[in-house]
Amino acid sequence: MNHHIADLDPHWIFDANRRVVGVRFACPTCGDLVGAVNICVLFENPPDGGPAAPRGCRLPGDSEGRRWTRDGTTFSTLTLSPSVDCSQCGHWHGFVAKGDAT
Repeated sequence: MNHHIADLDPHWIFDANRRVVGVRFACPTCGDLVGAVNICVLFENPPDGGPAAPRGCRLPGDSEGRRWTRDGTTFSTLTLSPSVDCSQCGHWHGFVAKGDAT
């Protein structure tokens, strides 16, 4: 089932300097936004071209310093690579491409 990221209560993740370094959105498999787990993805390549968040930066969903390659600068154009895998904790494993979580 496809979900638009824009419908999953998305928010940009900012660093201390107010630079966008990632995105968080409600888990597409939780079924209801109320009480849904937030999936957090940090970018290897932030939109401003600056460095990624430091490897020591720990956020919910940050898998041991892992970073994703981002394309697009809005929720509706966002593409992430590789897939986002939260299946080990019983949540979504899928792809984000052109604003759709599949």
